[in-house]
Amino acid sequence: MKYSNHQDSLIALVSHLGLTKHKSRTPLFISKNTGIPEDKVRKILAEFPGLFRKSRNISSKNENFYTLQIRYALRGSQYDEDTKEEEGTPLEITHIVSLLDFISNQAHQEQNINIANVQLEQTKELFLKELQLNKESMSQELTIAKSQINNSKRASIIAAVAAIISAIISAVVANNC
Repeated sequence: MKYSNHQDSLIALVSHLGLTKHKSRTPLFISKNTGIPEDKVRKILAEFPGLFRKSRNISSKNENFYTLQIRYALRGSQYDEDTKEEEGTPLEITHIVSLLDFISNQAHQEQNINIANVQLEQTKELFLKELQLNKESMSQELTIAKSQINNSKRASIIAAVAAIISAIISAVVANNC
């Protein structure tokens, strides 16, 4: 899953989970509070485990709780797992800004990679066309060179035959005299 494909939803989920008074939320409540369809919320929470932590415990409606990894880490070891949507302290704005910057930077890097890949593919196509033109040109030059070699061989053979004929004629004339 790419950050650039889900940047808006990631920003909404990080903002919600970072600023909510609840320590953790279920996908249903996250969806209700953000307006993002529940299936999309579930998919994003599952596909970005570096941002979102899934609790091993489940709610009374048989759903896992989710929070931000950083929010869970800042709680300390006193809270091993969530068992309900308890209240907690929202993240400091500096942590949220850092996460949002991270998401933005990841999306930007992915877009730059996509642009570079397109440019690389275009360069490859141009190179292959140039290579084909060079191949055709070299093939033509090789044909011309072969023709010149054949012409040179013919000229050498003709010159040798002419020399032999000249020698024969000279010998016949010398014998007749």
